Order: sequence, then C-alpha cells, then structure tokens
Amino acid sequence: MADHDRTNRITDVVKYGGSVLRDDRDLLRLAQDAYGLVRRGKRLVVVTSAFHGRTDALLAHVDPDGHASDAAAYVAIGEVESSLRVTLALQRAGLEAKAIPARDVGIATVGDPLDARIASVDPQAVRRAARGADVVVVPGFVGTDDHGALTLLGRGGSDLTAIALAAALDAECTLVKDVDGVYERDPRGLGDEPRRFASLRFDTARSLGGRVVQRKALDHAAATGTAFRIRALCGRGGGTGTRVGGDRDELAPRTPQRRVRVALLGLGVVGLGVYDHLRARPDRFELVGVAVRDPARERCSEHFGRVPDDLLTSDARRLAARADLVIEVIGGLEPPRTIAGETLARGAAFVTANKALVAESGAALAACALGTGGSLHHSAAVGGAVPCLELLDRLREAGETVVRLEGILNGTCQWIANAVARGAAFDDAVRDAIARGYAEADPSRDLDGIDACDKIAILAEAAFGEPPCARVPRGLRELTAADAHAGVRLVARAWRDAERVHATVAPEPVAGTLATLGHACGNALEVTTARGATHVVRGIGAGRWPTAISVIADALDACERLVASNAARTAGGVR
Repeated sequence: MADHDRTNRITDVVKYGGSVLRDDRDLLRLAQDAYGLVRRGKRLVVVTSAFHGRTDALLAHVDPDGHASDAAAYVAIGEVESSLRVTLALQRAGLEAKAIPARDVGIATVGDPLDARIASVDPQAVRRAARGADVVVVPGFVGTDDHGALTLLGRGGSDLTAIALAAALDAECTLVKDVDGVYERDPRGLGDEPRRFASLRFDTARSLGGRVVQRKALDHAAATGTAFRIRALCGRGGGTGTRVGGDRDELAPRTPQRRVRVALLGLGVVGLGVYDHLRARPDRFELVGVAVRDPARERCSEHFGRVPDDLLTSDARRLAARADLVIEVIGGLEPPRTIAGETLARGAAFVTANKALVAESGAALAACALGTGGSLHHSAAVGGAVPCLELLDRLREAGETVVRLEGILNGTCQWIANAVARGAAFDDAVRDAIARGYAEADPSRDLDGIDACDKIAILAEAAFGEPPCARVPRGLRELTAADAHAGVRLVARAWRDAERVHATVAPEPVAGTLATLGHACGNALEVTTARGATHVVRGIGAGRWPTAISVIADALDACERLVASNAARTAGGVR
C-alpha cells in the first residue's frame, strides 16, 4: 500500500504494548492506527508485546530453578503469537503486512537469557524483510544469543526492541500504551487532573523512576540519542503524546475533547464493518443511529453482536440531520446525493465509499463544502484500502506533475479473474465472489467495467484537474480461461495529451507490479510523473474490512477537523 518507489526507507517503528492488546476489538483499533500512518505514506515496523496477561500466564509455568534458556524460549511464545495475530489483522484490513520470525529480527544479545542485554542490531535483517510490504511485524521483548537461542530483554522489553530498531534504522519511534503520554503523576489516581508533558528531557524521564517506559529502553535511547514518542492508541484521549528526548521539559495545554455525533447510512457488507469500527472508538464517536431499509430485520456484527433496535431507522434524511458526521455506504445516486448536499450545506462532514456519487457529483459537492465549511471525504470510493487519492495529494504537495495513471482498481474483477485462472468457470467464480462478500448481489457495475471507470474518472480529476473527456468501459464478461491464464486483467488508465484528459477501462495482459499482486482481490495504482518517476500503491480492493478501514480513516480525519473547528470557534468566543 505504501508508495514503494518514492522511497524504500522504513520511516517509523511503532510498538503496541500489552495494555492496548487485550482482545479482537483492540486489533480493530490497532488496524485503524497503523492504517492511518500508512495512508500518509509511512512505512512501518510494528513491534508487538504479548497480549495483556499472556506473559504472566506463561511465566506461571516456569520453574525458577530450571534452565533459563528453555524458559526464555517458552515465554517468548506470547510475543510470537501476538506478532502473528497482529499481522493477520493488518492483512485482513487490506495492508501489505509481513511477519518476521523472532530469530530473524537481527537483535543479538548477551547475558542472562531472561534479562539479556543488547550486543548489536543488524538493520539489514528488517530491511530485507520489508521489501514489498507496507508493514513488517516483529515480536518485541525477544533477541538471540550467539548460539541462535531465543533470549528475553527483561519485563517491558518490547520498549527496548522498538527503540533499538529505530536507532539502527534511523526511523521515528513511537511507543503506544494505555496512557496518552507521561504525566506529572498517574492520571488514573485521585485528586485534580495532572498535566501531560508535551516534551521531556532524557534526564527528567529517568528521574520519574522508569514510569511508563522500561529503564533499560530509556538508557538505550539516551545512549544512542534516539528520541521517541509515547502516546495512546489512535490518540485515545485526544492528545499527541509526549516526546522524550527533547531539549526541554514542557507541559502540554489542556485540550478538552468531545465526541462527534455520527449517523451511519447503510448496514450491508461494508456497513457492518464500519459499524464495528465506530463501536470500537467510543472515545471519538457517538453513534446516533443507523439507516436501513427494514429496521425490523435483526442484524449482528462480528465484534459487537446484535445491533440494538433503537439505533435502526428507515428515515436516512432525518437521521443525517441529527449528526455532525454522516457516513454513507448505501450506494447509488439517490438518496445519497440529496443527503450529502444537505449535510455539507449546514457545514457538517460527509464520508462516502460511493464511487458513482463521487464520479457524478463530487465536484459540485466539494464546491458546496468549500462554501459552508463542511468537509467531503471519499478515499474509500477508490481502491478499497489502497490510498490512491492520498498518493496523488502527496505528489501535488511535493510539486510533482502527474502525466499518467495505470492500475487495477476493481477487486471484484481481480478476484474473479484469478479464480478463472485457477480453473473455475466464470459464472461459478462470480457466484463465489458474491458469497464471500467481494461482490454485490448484482455485480453488473463491476463486470461491465463501470465501477473501475468511475474510479479512474475520480483519480483523473484529482491528478489532472479535470475529468476525462469520455468514458467508454469494456468489462470482463468475455474473459476466457485462456485469457486469465495469459494474465489478462481489467486495467484502468488515464492520461493527458495536449488537448484533453483521456481514460480507458479494458481487459488486457498485465506485467510488472500489476502482475504480482499478493492478494486475490489485490488492487494497485501506478502514477508516472513528468520527471519519469513511477510511484506505486497497492493493497486489497474489495471486501468488508479493506473498505471499512478506509471509511473509518476518513471518519477519523473528519472527526479531527470537526473537533479543531469547534475548539477554534470556542476560543474565538462563538457559541
């Protein structure tokens, strides 16, 4: 998913502690957090602690007088298990994530196997594993001795893993915990609310007695000059955390937070995924209702069970009028277009995954938002979890001129073509895609190339400042087994010549990046600039979770904007 051709450098090491890894709902929040970084162009090493309580449970089986090396290998199971669970959760969300085995992380240790010291770190081990991935996931707390046996870095040692890797990789380092930074005292204690530090010197952090961060990790950071940030998962609590390693100690201003009232329109395949993500973030979102065709029908989500009856309504317009933020995953032009216009006209935020709506009316809706202070967000309308629009935004901000777009932009057609290449009959592949949630009950827009055509039109307007002069898609309905075996896939292109912008969608043989997508629903976009550079983003382009993660990322961006706007109005005396 990350822009692999612009830079192959790992930019960030992010450690997720056991206090924020308790169950599958925390994996939803972790995926939100990691995806938010990746779609801003970051390439990550994720360091995981064992899930909450797992290390203590494993230590309970260890004989304190037994062989320390065997005990270390046994206790390391918690971190290894966690790293694989996190990797699978990130893959499910649509990211190109890869797990690195503990012995391949490149951290060499000496001393007590249960409380070892780092002797050296080989950054090439992680760099090699990171090729072609957005995120590599490594087990924290674990190293290897000179015989290749697993060792432990002491309690809290995942902090040390992250800081040591960040120092070796020359990357930013973040420790994600259950508190949003370092406070004057425990914020969960009695008495007045303590202040959070925005910045701390290493010496001051040491004087706090090793609270929040492992002491060995803090010493390693000071010795290597590696500044790091401590924050909560997805900025829980609204703050930006504490930067440790600054030039001075500085307290952060108090920033009271409020939740944003959200209306969800649609509770189908994608809608249920968005519902789970919203429910996983009660600190940011107040879900005021869900619009569905039949409120009497029972609906259940994967992580939160039955959707409460009192949340369901068939009146989407009335529900939307009650919300600060409206999320639309109904599809079609009406009523979404009317509701979007009404939402933006009153200065609220509108998030949509509806590519037909954006292709048809996106410019008019954006103009409406500009005039009222509302905000329109539609990243999920193009490429599922692939941050295509974000890549174009970054290139524009860098002063680059885009001359050509080429990509596979329909995950449904990609899945069907791959199934046919494996020997399935075309009609059977279509039915299977519908059953797996990769296609709508009526997949005509996908199979006829209309969906991909809408997407390339949206991207062309974002890249070139105007829509294509004509859109005449050719779909995939005539795909044969021989075509599929020969690498024929549904390809979308857009380019500008001296007079106008052109776009095509047609089945044709693919090569290079487009021929090597790792997932059966893989999507990719190649962007060529006037300097001849090619930038690539890729990921999963269909299904509940890849689309839902993009929708919720837009919702979080909209939430931040709404909260900031409210704070600005309050500071200016407007009530």
